[in-house]
Amino acid sequence: MRHVELDPYAEVNWATATRCKANLHAHTTCSDGALSPAEVIDAYAARGYDALAITDHDTYGNDSGTGAATWPWSAHGRDPDELGMLAVRGTEFTGDPVSASIPHLTSWFHDLWRPEDPFTARNEDLDWILTTLDERGAASAWAHPTRGGELRVHGGAADWFVERHLRHAHLRGFEVYSGTGRRSPIDSSALYDRVLTLQRRRGVGVPLWANAADDSHAADEIGFDYHVHLVEERSTAALRDSLERGSYLVVQDPEGGRLERHLDDGDGFWTAAPAVTRLEVGRSAIRIDAERCARIEWISDGEVVHTGAALHLDAAGLGSYVRAVLHGDRGARTLTQPFLLAVPAP
Repeated sequence: MRHVELDPYAEVNWATATRCKANLHAHTTCSDGALSPAEVIDAYAARGYDALAITDHDTYGNDSGTGAATWPWSAHGRDPDELGMLAVRGTEFTGDPVSASIPHLTSWFHDLWRPEDPFTARNEDLDWILTTLDERGAASAWAHPTRGGELRVHGGAADWFVERHLRHAHLRGFEVYSGTGRRSPIDSSALYDRVLTLQRRRGVGVPLWANAADDSHAADEIGFDYHVHLVEERSTAALRDSLERGSYLVVQDPEGGRLERHLDDGDGFWTAAPAVTRLEVGRSAIRIDAERCARIEWISDGEVVHTGAALHLDAAGLGSYVRAVLHGDRGARTLTQPFLLAVPAP
C-alpha cells in the first residue's frame, strides 16, 4: 500500500484556519489593462477578496519608465488596511510581447526592477531574471503555461519546467487555470500533470504547486480564478508561507463574473465554489469533507483513479502523487494541491 510522503495541508488546523481569498495576477492601465489601479483594487474588494497582487507587465510604459511594479497602493489613492485587504507587491515578467521571447512569469515579494537595474538589457534574459529573483527572495509562478506565446518557447515540454524548478528555489507555482473570464481561457492541467509526474520520477521533494488567477485586464474578467489560502492570520507573511508550503486551494468558477457568485457565507468568506471544510490524511486513506460539492475526483499521474470523498491508498491506478478536484454547480471546481505518494519497500 502507498503512503503519503508529503501532505501540503499537514500544518493546517481546520478548526481554526482562516480562509484567505486571493488573486495574484491582475493588470491595470499601468500596463495593458483597461482599469486604473484604484478601479482594480475596488473591484476585488467588492467581491470579498482578502489579498490582491497587481502584476503589470514589465515591458510596458509603467510609471517609472524602468518596468517597476505598480506599487504601492497608496500611490493610487488606496489603503489596503482601510479596505481590510493584503496588498502583495508583484510583477509579470514578459520579455518582448511581440516576439514572445520568454514564457510569462508572475512573481511577488521582491523589488525587481530597481531603477539601477539593467532593464532594457536584461528584460528578455530569462536566466538572469530567474537568478536575480532567487537573490532577492521572491516567490514566483509560471503564468498561463499553455498559451500560444509560451508554447513557442518551451514547446510544452515537462522537462523544461522541471529543470528550472531544480535550479531556482523561488519557483513555487504553475497556473493551472488562467483567464477564465477572458476570450481565450487557459487550462494547463494536462501539462501540469506531466510536470508533476516527471518531478516525481526525478525525485523532487516539493512540487510546483497549482495556481489559478484571473489575469484580468478588464472589469468583466474579474472574479473567475483564485486561491483560498488556509492561514491562522490574515497577514502577508502568512500568505507567503502558504504559497511556499502549498497550503491553499485553487478555484475556477466559469460564472465568477457575476457578483452574486461572491457571497458572504456568514463566516466572512465569499465564494460559491466548493469549499473544503476538513481534509484528513491517514495511514490508509485521504478524506475530504466539503460544502457546495457535487462530486470529488482524484487524479494520479494524469488519470482519474477514483471518485468519492475518500481515497483509499491501495486504490488501483495510483501513481506517484494524487490531487483532488471538487466539482460544484455551474462548472465551478476547487482543486487541492498534490499529495506526494511513496510505495513501501517490499
